[in-house]
Amino acid sequence: MTVAQPARRVLYHVTANPYWLHAAGMLQREYGLEPVYWVQIPRRVPVLRRAFPRVTVHRLYDAFRGILPSALRDRELEPLDAPTIELYTPFESTFLRMVDRLGGPSAFTFGERRRLWRRQLAVWRTVVREMGIDAVVFANTPHNTYDYALYSVATAAGIDTVIGTDTTIDSRVLWRRSVEGEPEGLAACQAKLGNRKNRLPAHVQDYVERVRADYDVAEPEYMRLLRRQDPAWKPTPWAIKAEYIKLPGEPYEAAKITPEGWVAYQEWAIERKAALRAEYEQAAAPADLEQAFIYMPLHFQPERTTCPEAGVYEDQRLMAAMLSAVLPEGWKLYVREHPSQFSPALFGEMGRDDHLYFDLSRMGNVQLVPMSTSPFELIDSSLAVATATGTAGWEALVRGRPALVFGNAWYQRCFGATRVRTNEDLADALGRLEASRPKPRDVEAFVAAVLECGVPMPSSIPPVTGELQRIARRLADAVAELLMRDTMEGER
Repeated sequence: MTVAQPARRVLYHVTANPYWLHAAGMLQREYGLEPVYWVQIPRRVPVLRRAFPRVTVHRLYDAFRGILPSALRDRELEPLDAPTIELYTPFESTFLRMVDRLGGPSAFTFGERRRLWRRQLAVWRTVVREMGIDAVVFANTPHNTYDYALYSVATAAGIDTVIGTDTTIDSRVLWRRSVEGEPEGLAACQAKLGNRKNRLPAHVQDYVERVRADYDVAEPEYMRLLRRQDPAWKPTPWAIKAEYIKLPGEPYEAAKITPEGWVAYQEWAIERKAALRAEYEQAAAPADLEQAFIYMPLHFQPERTTCPEAGVYEDQRLMAAMLSAVLPEGWKLYVREHPSQFSPALFGEMGRDDHLYFDLSRMGNVQLVPMSTSPFELIDSSLAVATATGTAGWEALVRGRPALVFGNAWYQRCFGATRVRTNEDLADALGRLEASRPKPRDVEAFVAAVLECGVPMPSSIPPVTGELQRIARRLADAVAELLMRDTMEGER
């Protein structure tokens, strides 16, 4: 159904793949959602321009460095006064932490982090003003410095945002209005389906049963490749990573790292991860699985699952300290490092400061355990799993253990998951652990709701056929439901 109304001007921060190109066309034709601005990786720009010749393209690596697109390069950035800067205070600390992604905890001084924050605010305020943006669509949670600054500007201005949220269930993506918000429509799907026994598609039921099996069956494919150091996982070529790694001593927007500098960076990263691994292994001790304990697997960092999706709990010390303070006498908190943190194929050197393991080890009832310990043995022997938003929380629910969720996890509406924001929340949750154990029916009911509510977006994109059109249709409908709800309800 076409909705007659004035066009809305949409900024897309999504990959220009066939799903999104078809969906954006449907949204333009049927709902007047005009794509006027698109942040895009360079290699996808030609196909984007063929689909939408008039769209203003902001090349991804210019966005990282706070450089306006060529179409707006002659615009003056608006000076930021005190009331303007104060408007974005709720977002500032998250952004400053995200800067670690651009070279690690010591790559930027505090002053350089603050400088980049204010520059990015000025850039996106200019874009929103000059382009008349009144809606922003993110393919997933904004978790880089530039897109989080865009999100901050849009939110403070009351501009509608749509944010995709990946799940591990059959390539389903859920949709939210904000980083902090719950997936739209999921509660309604759960209420509609109830907690009756749901017959899941065979391949989805197989997935659930794999998660209930031994870890060598359930281990995620990306972890399997990393553990085997598969050639499919190679360090990012310097020509790509150099686009947004900071060159020491230079303004971030003005200088790119050289090939020689990239080699030096890689050498430093290898040494850094080796030192972190050695420190962790020295502090770790074997777990006694017979004693009462909560299991807290550390997140790989830097990653969106903690920053921004965990809020302040991206500092995982806070979770450990809260748990340590309320655990009953004789209980332990077992903490296991994420093996990917030290992978040569990833950038874990950016995600750990010098004192994390020391700080955790000083908490009397907290014990670091060897990474060789089976994560499923830890889950199955635990009284609960504590996590910000991690996959381990979902695995715990599937395997019949409660999950204490400190961040905004996609699975937090499943029975057995308890959202923890305060010390009081945590104390209450620990008192209800036995009653919070999920049964298989609880998990399968939640899976059924995600299947109905989520949009299937497989990474292997089908050719231009009916299947592609059906996926694009569901994607367009999901975005339209969030951006056009008032108008659509009026039409009904």
